Amino acid sequence: MQEGTYQERRLVTVLFADFVGFTTLAEELDPEVLQETVSAIFEDLAEEALTYDGTIEKFIGDAIFVVFGAPVAHEDDPQRALRCALGMQRKFSDHAARVKKERGVELGLRIGIHSGLVVAGHVRSVAEYGVMGDTVNTAARLEAAASPGEIWVTDETFRLTDRSFAFREVGPMQLRGKERPIMAYALRGERADDRQRVDVSAPLVGRWMELSRLDLAFQSARLGRSEVVVITGEPGVGKSRLVSEFLGLAASDGENARAADAPRVLRWTFSRVNQRSYAGFIEPLLNELGIEPTAPDATARLGERLREVGFAEPPPGRISPMLATFLHLPGAAEVVEESEEQQRNMYVAVFDVLSALARSRPLLYILEDLHYADSASLDLLAFVTSRASGTPLLFLLAHRLGPGAPELRVPRANFSQLVLQPLSDEEAARIVETTVPMPDELRDRIIARAGGNPFFIEESIRSLIESGVVEKDETSGSWRLARVPAGLAASRRRRSVAGSSVAVKSARPRRASGTASAARAAASSSASTAKTSGLQRSTWIHGRPDEMAAASTTSSLSSMPASRSTVTRSRISRAARRRAAAARWGGTRPVPSRCSSMPWLAGSALGRSATRRSSAPLAT
Repeated sequence: MQEGTYQERRLVTVLFADFVGFTTLAEELDPEVLQETVSAIFEDLAEEALTYDGTIEKFIGDAIFVVFGAPVAHEDDPQRALRCALGMQRKFSDHAARVKKERGVELGLRIGIHSGLVVAGHVRSVAEYGVMGDTVNTAARLEAAASPGEIWVTDETFRLTDRSFAFREVGPMQLRGKERPIMAYALRGERADDRQRVDVSAPLVGRWMELSRLDLAFQSARLGRSEVVVITGEPGVGKSRLVSEFLGLAASDGENARAADAPRVLRWTFSRVNQRSYAGFIEPLLNELGIEPTAPDATARLGERLREVGFAEPPPGRISPMLATFLHLPGAAEVVEESEEQQRNMYVAVFDVLSALARSRPLLYILEDLHYADSASLDLLAFVTSRASGTPLLFLLAHRLGPGAPELRVPRANFSQLVLQPLSDEEAARIVETTVPMPDELRDRIIARAGGNPFFIEESIRSLIESGVVEKDETSGSWRLARVPAGLAASRRRRSVAGSSVAVKSARPRRASGTASAARAAASSSASTAKTSGLQRSTWIHGRPDEMAAASTTSSLSSMPASRSTVTRSRISRAARRRAAAARWGGTRPVPSRCSSMPWLAGSALGRSATRRSSAPLAT
């Protein structure tokens, strides 16, 4: 990196908007008129972006590129991007209507939105602020695939905003330059009221081995061995759920033992935005020590609480003021420029406080979403874990796999790593069946789409609940299927119609060609009429295997369609052929064998129609 440049990793939401029909408009208008028209459109689009505090990165031809989350970040940056996109469509529709009325040219605005990590800062030059990364490319590719007049978002943006906005699923899109398909959703509008999250109590499935390993680490920490366990996996695979289940087991174990053995739990989940330095240590310590950071006596309260937990402060009393500065308490001295020695002393003080807390009761320190952690928290975490030895302290660290995952080196504490794999189909089926009993076909669809991800399974069930397909039984309190989803019912109808068409085609006798073929078909009719009883004729209609087996060999052969093998056809006697030729002018055809091979058609309208047609006299 060049001297004087500044770069950082940021989680942003990128919006690309491009209007369709620019080439046609350029052919119709004078260059000056074209410039005025396009400038008016871009001015309105840019104004909409600035309204929601977006950063206009650049204009590219007939497209605009807007970033939400850098350099200014908000907690609701994805929501701001979607509201901006809706506003852009409204503004653009007014311009499009005017251009069509005046020039007869159709214009349309297509928008693509994606949320993810980028490198922000001086990525191109020292004098220019910008962002760079695959997030930008994905948003641009999605915009190019979107339909005019629509706003498409990726799965990442959808999951951040689906409680406030309504979407229509587009499906997996194979974007240019992407190895794997990208799931896309079309934004339909903002909800009048934020959708309340439905509580789906799905059981923990397929994680008992991981739970036992966490319990072993906890028992080791209770004996005075410092442990560090890293839990990794894809988003939604169940890292936080595993930690919560383990905490429940550890708490129940403490209830059955002495109060002094009950674990002391410090827990923090890192956030994407608006996060101060050392957030993973400041907030948990304030909560555990019971200190209100805005209280006027917070600094004095800190000293009292440290003595209560057995913290042995050196006589000069330098640790409490240092910790007060670290915790940003009122009245604490401000550090203008921190030297390496001051930083080390502060790290030692934080470690000593954690050790004092662990000496009285085993300490569980849980940090989740570590991939969002600030660099200062990671430095302090590395220092603490490197010094931890002989202290009843267990660190549980959860983060996603992939880019941005921290690399931890723990030289003194016992270190282990759990990589959570997707659930098998059998395990996923147990989650669905235990939560909501449903038809096998619907269950299999949920399992196939979830790909072994427990979060996706729960979200699919929650979607069925919110759409009214699944409802709660007020008597038992359990979930039950209220109706078959429209998509599944339509699929069943299509398969039923297709199956019926295939059945009719496969059962229809082939049209005989030539004199020999006609004789064979007539022989079959005559033999069936002469030798088959009413019971056997009923057998052909209803398809009962036991009665069909009892029928005579001659009857079975005569009922076969004309497309059977030549060996079978040669067994028909000449006399039968003569009788068939005589019956051809006044006899009746036998019931085709299609109903016997498909008994479910016998009672249907199709089966009855086939029976009537088969028993009708032959036309002369």
